[in-house]
Amino acid sequence: MRLRTFLLDSSTRQTARLSMGSAAAAVITFAASPLLTRIFGPEVLGLFGVFSALGVIFALVATGRFDLAIPIPVKESEAAGLYRLCYRVAVVAGLGVACLLPLRAQLAHALGYPGLEPWLIALPATVVLGAWIQTETAWATRVQSFGAIAKARVVQATVTAAIQIGLSFAGWIALPAGLLAGFFAQIALMRKIRPDNDLTRLEPPSALVRKYRQFPLYTLPSGLLDAITMQLPLLVGGLFFGPAFAGFYVLSSKILALPSAFFGGPAGQVFYREFAKRLNSGGNARALIFSAWIKLAAMGAIPFLVLAYSGPWLFEHIYGDTWRAAGEMAVVLGPMFFVMLISSPTSGAMLVLGGQRVSAVFSLCFPVYRLTCLWFGYRQDNPLLGLALLALAEIITILIFNLILLRRLSVRPDEFTPEQKPLPS
Repeated sequence: MRLRTFLLDSSTRQTARLSMGSAAAAVITFAASPLLTRIFGPEVLGLFGVFSALGVIFALVATGRFDLAIPIPVKESEAAGLYRLCYRVAVVAGLGVACLLPLRAQLAHALGYPGLEPWLIALPATVVLGAWIQTETAWATRVQSFGAIAKARVVQATVTAAIQIGLSFAGWIALPAGLLAGFFAQIALMRKIRPDNDLTRLEPPSALVRKYRQFPLYTLPSGLLDAITMQLPLLVGGLFFGPAFAGFYVLSSKILALPSAFFGGPAGQVFYREFAKRLNSGGNARALIFSAWIKLAAMGAIPFLVLAYSGPWLFEHIYGDTWRAAGEMAVVLGPMFFVMLISSPTSGAMLVLGGQRVSAVFSLCFPVYRLTCLWFGYRQDNPLLGLALLALAEIITILIFNLILLRRLSVRPDEFTPEQKPLPS
C-alpha cells in the first residue's frame, strides 16, 4: 500500500517524468556521438566543448541569478515580474558580450585557444538563449510543469543532433548552429506556459531588484565559482595539453556521466525528500544513506567495470580509431565518476543537516586541487597523470565530505546548534 501511495504521489510522478526526459535527451546525444566523432576530429569537438563551457558560464551570470527567485514569491505578479526581469537582464548581458567581439582574437589567444576566434561570434546569442532557458525552466518549476521541461529537453537534444549532422557539410559551423537551433526549439516549446502577458499588474523591476538583491550579490558569485570549477578540467586541461585533449575529455566525461543521468539524478531527488522526512520524524536517516549508497554502487558497478576493462577498445570501435585516447581517459576517470555516482545523490543531506558552511568550504577547495593536479600533469608532460591525480584527489575529498556528513548525523536533534538545525520537510 505504501509503495502504491508513493507511486501515485504527484511529486513522485513529476520527478519520474523529469528524470525520464533528461535520460532520453542523454540517450539522443549519446546516439548521435558516433556520427559526430567521425565527421569532426578531436580538435574541432574540443573547441566546441570549450565554446559550450563558456556559454554555460556566461549564461549563468546573464540572469543575475534572479531566475532562482522565480519560484519563491507568493504573489503571481511578483514572480511574473522576475520572469520579465530575467529576460531583460539576459539581453543586456548578451549586448555586453557582443561589445567584446572586436577583441575576439585577443580573447581567444588569452584563453589559449587561437582557433576559438571565429566561434566567439556565436557567443552572445548562446549566452542570451542559455539564460532564457534557465528563466523558462524556473517558471516551469514554479507552476510544476515538469513534463514541459522534460519534453523541451528531448526536443532540444533532437534538434541539436539533427542540425549538427545535417549541416556537417558546412564544417565546424554546424556545431554552434545546431546548439543555437536546439536552444530556440527548447525556448519555443517552454514559452507555451509563460506567465500572463498582462504587464500592467507586474511589479516594477527596480523594486524587484532591491527586494531580491541577495541573489546577484551572494548567490551569483558562489554559482559562478561552481560553474568555473566544474569546467576547469576542460578549460585548463585543454589549455595545457591542446584542443585535442579537450575533445577527448568532453567525450569521455559525457559517456562516464550517463549512469548519473539514468540513476543518480532520480535517486537524488527522491533521497532529498525522504531524508528530510526521516530526520524530522525521528526515523533512521543513517540507514537511508547507506541503503542509497549500496543501491547506487550496485547499479553503477557493471557499466564502470566494462569501461575499466574495455574502455580504449570500445571507444576505438564505436567512435573511430582517433578516439582511443578518450577511452584511456575513461579508464583513468572511471573510479572518480563511480564514486561521484554513489555520493552525489546523497550530498543534499548536508544541506538538510544545516551544513551550508561545510559545503562552502569544499566549494573553495575544488578549484585549488583540480588546478594543481592538472598543472602537475602539465609539468610532467603527461595528461593522464594529471587526470589520475585529479581523480584520486576527488575521491579523497568525497570520502572526507561523507565522513563529516555521518559525523553530523550522529548528533542528536536536540544537540543541533541554530546553524545545524535540520530543514523542514
